[in-house]
Amino acid sequence: MAAAVSLMGRVGGALAVASASSRSAAHGAASRGLSVTFPFTQTNPGRQHGGTTTGVEGHGPFSATLGGRASDLALMALATGIPFTKIARGGSYGAKFTIGATGTNTGIV
Repeated sequence: MAAAVSLMGRVGGALAVASASSRSAAHGAASRGLSVTFPFTQTNPGRQHGGTTTGVEGHGPFSATLGGRASDLALMALATGIPFTKIARGGSYGAKFTIGATGTNTGIV
């Protein structure tokens, strides 16, 4: 479960970076045999409120390569009921989030 939480945190951080710098960007995260890619296309830059940007929106596809961590992910899927191996096959996502002035970003992916 920690790997999934870490992965979600990396996704959110990369989305915030992508939205701040360009309309379309590809980002990846890799750690001990787990490689994740998710190109992000910004569809709404949001609105600036002081140092905070709210309502940033975008979408894109995602995919993952499990490598040597496939057995760990299968065990976590069995224990939690979350279909991690199916998720790793890829798909599409949408995101709406706020880039906080203090470095705390929140949103829904």
